Amino acid sequence: MNKKLKGKKIESEDHKFYVDPLDTESYLRHSYEPLLEFLKIKTSKKVFEHSLEVFEKELKRRRETYEHIFNVLGDQPLFTAFLIWSKDKSVIGIDSDPVKLLLEQNLIQFDDENGNLLLIRDIQKPKLLLALEEIRCQRQFDIDLREKLVVAFLYFITWLRVETFRTAFDIEDPDKVKSQGRLISHDVYIKLLSKLDDRCQLVAKLLYLGGSRTLDEVLTLKIQNVNFKKQIIKFDSQLITYSKHVFEDIKDLIEDRSTGPLFIGRQNTPLNPSTVFRNFKDAASQIGLGDSFSPKALTTSC
Repeated sequence: MNKKLKGKKIESEDHKFYVDPLDTESYLRHSYEPLLEFLKIKTSKKVFEHSLEVFEKELKRRRETYEHIFNVLGDQPLFTAFLIWSKDKSVIGIDSDPVKLLLEQNLIQFDDENGNLLLIRDIQKPKLLLALEEIRCQRQFDIDLREKLVVAFLYFITWLRVETFRTAFDIEDPDKVKSQGRLISHDVYIKLLSKLDDRCQLVAKLLYLGGSRTLDEVLTLKIQNVNFKKQIIKFDSQLITYSKHVFEDIKDLIEDRSTGPLFIGRQNTPLNPSTVFRNFKDAASQIGLGDSFSPKALTTSC
């Protein structure tokens, strides 16, 4: 038999079938019957037919089981899942305080705007991302505690997705996605933020989450360059999207100002870059980053 293996494509001239695993539709249209005949030759008819029967039966049972699980678990209130998860938090190493705060501060919504209980099947990705954003906007907590709350929330969502056989949606942390490829890891970045004042925290966020921004670009930003509604900041000719917590920080910084420089120093003068450098170096020294650290490290790739 003349059978050739070409990359990921399998051809058999004798049985006139062509299989490309990456092209499922082509496989179903053109290859099933001749492939079936080819496989029958490779094994006994009894074994072959029994295997087909067992496999198809188990697939059907799996689909039925999944559908049952989806219907039963999907119809349960979200708070039920949260309570069950909270009992197992020690297994994944989460302190009780963040879990308790998620409840006390209503950082996880268990009902909708009409007061109806949210079911697991109701939890869509946009709602989860919004909840994550709201946690990072809780400025009554320090940055370390906010991040612990984020970790607890993400653990819960991951647990829920696994335990309900993917009935629930999964999400990625937008800030961590933006930090991929950075020389400074997200965990180190959070440690640095915890040692900075509010103004320099905002500078660090704009640098770290803003692509390849420079310190000069950040410090010369105008309030007019900030679009709060669309959560976009204009740097020269480039538009950069940031998370909601960044814009909440900006609102706190500018207070009632509507025009002029975003960052100002004493007596409403432009913020001196040397002030930022000094604060960053002091913070970096406290967390062991060394004397050579500069704000540019926040935008450097690995």
